[in-house]
Amino acid sequence: MDGAGQPASDLLLVSGSPWGVSAPDVAWSGSQYLAVYHQAGRWQTSILAARVSALGEMVGDPILVRGPSWPGPGWPAVVAGPGGEFLGLWDENADGFIPNIYAQRVSAAGELVGPALLVGSALLPPDQDPAAVAYGDGLYLSAWEEVDPEVSPYPDYDLRGRFVDPGGALPGPILDLAMGPGNARCRP
Repeated sequence: MDGAGQPASDLLLVSGSPWGVSAPDVAWSGSQYLAVYHQAGRWQTSILAARVSALGEMVGDPILVRGPSWPGPGWPAVVAGPGGEFLGLWDENADGFIPNIYAQRVSAAGELVGPALLVGSALLPPDQDPAAVAYGDGLYLSAWEEVDPEVSPYPDYDLRGRFVDPGGALPGPILDLAMGPGNARCRP
């Protein structure tokens, strides 16, 4: 959008996947956007990212953040951080059953920075839906919904979070942001 609230350019095709694209999120670094999305493929899924200029033009090729794999990653979130860097967050069924929460740093040049970080690991209740990540006061804060399927007749939903240092460290433990029996869905 331009300063008058009008579209700055025509529609931009970020992905032409015949299998489907879903769960987009976008962040602005002050010089470019990074759009992250879940892309389905035949029996596999991936997390991809696309850099878009302030003029609405694609910058380089799409970035493969994670995948393709099955059962694969899904539900990404993204935020801009220092120096034009971004942090992407998603859930992934790495063991085929219980989803964990992962994060990946992406440079302003569109390159992956370091390995993917395991931010939240579910040993009993599955972690899912990393709906939010924010940057402030020198740290990223990730947040995700966690469901305990052992609670009947309806699952118990809690909200967890964890700080991520811009250098890729995980300072401190997983945080209990909203806990308790009978919580409704708490997607941030």
